[in-house]
Formats: sequence, structure tokens, C-alpha cells
Amino acid sequence: NIDLNHYVSYYKIRQLEEDNDKNLLFYLADSLRNMVQNPILKEELAVYLGKSETRVKPLAKAPNFFLKEVGKNQVYRLNDLNDKLVVLDFWATWCGPCVKSFKTLKKLNDAYGDSVNFVSIGSDELEDKAIKFLEKNPDYTWKFLHDGKNGATGLVYEAYSIPKYVIIDLNGIIVLETHEISVVEQYLKEHFRY
Repeated sequence: NIDLNHYVSYYKIRQLEEDNDKNLLFYLADSLRNMVQNPILKEELAVYLGKSETRVKPLAKAPNFFLKEVGKNQVYRLNDLNDKLVVLDFWATWCGPCVKSFKTLKKLNDAYGDSVNFVSIGSDELEDKAIKFLEKNPDYTWKFLHDGKNGATGLVYEAYSIPKYVIIDLNGIIVLETHEISVVEQYLKEHFRY
């Protein structure tokens, strides 16, 4: 399967990042982007290369949701959270890149938590998996909501590939969508430049 080969190539490039020449890796990623047909992978490569033109969706109204907080009886709607900028993170316990990104999410929550509602929306079939994960990781103190496998919220936000991040402004407008936590980090740094 040619798409699978392209995905493997992309993730191999990402694995080699720390020990190799960035210029060479960017050249390989750019060459791969020119061969790829799959639009999701093409966009991931564009984001990686800083050439994405589609990750910002101005003026798109964010769909509301109604989701239970993991391990609690509290239920949240998007409307309950829009007193601040909202960062949605679509994830699952089985998703390695999702779990890896939580170190950065924790750092961002520590830095911007007074001005941003960070919300991780889980797509594990069973809520228990997320409960056990959070018990092992008590430092992850932002909101975790349960959507479930093929949940309506993930479908409405087109979170077909995870992690996926969506930033929503105070007017309920989607201002950014990406699969890269570094893009979220950069946006927040620019947005909250004091």
C-alpha cells in the first residue's frame, strides 16, 4: 500500500529528527510531500515543513458538544468553556504521539492555564482506560472529557487522525486546526506575547 509506505517514511523522518541534519530531513520531507496523494498526510508534511496553507480556518463556528468529564459526574458543553480561549486535544490512550504530546500540553497548561481552557477529548472505547491513565499521571490537571470510539464530537471535528488540536477563540470561532503540538505552542506564544 503506497499510502502506508509514505506514512512509514514520514514517521521515520520524525524519529531521526534529534540526531540528524535538519536541512536533509526537510529535503526528504519536502520530496515525500510532492509524492503523497493522501490529503491528511500531505497536510501533516506541510505543517512539519512550515508550508501549511490549510491549518487556519477563519470564521468557522465551532460545533458545540456535550461530554462527561473522565472519572467524574460533571458534564461540559463547549459553551461552558468559552470564557477563555479553548484548545481541544483529540487523543486516545493507545496513541503514542498523543501521550507523548502531554508533556508539552502540561507545560502549556502551566504557562497559559489562566487564559486558556485546555480540553483533552478521549476516543478510547472504554472510559476506564482514560481513568487508569490519569491515575498514573496525576500531573495532567486540565480537563479530560470522554467521547468514545467513533464518538460524535470527534466526527464533527473531523478528528480522523489523532492527535488533532483545535483552537477556538472567545467568540466560539475556530482559529486553528493542526496535528502538531508545536503549532499550538507557537500560536499561544504569539497570541500571549506580553
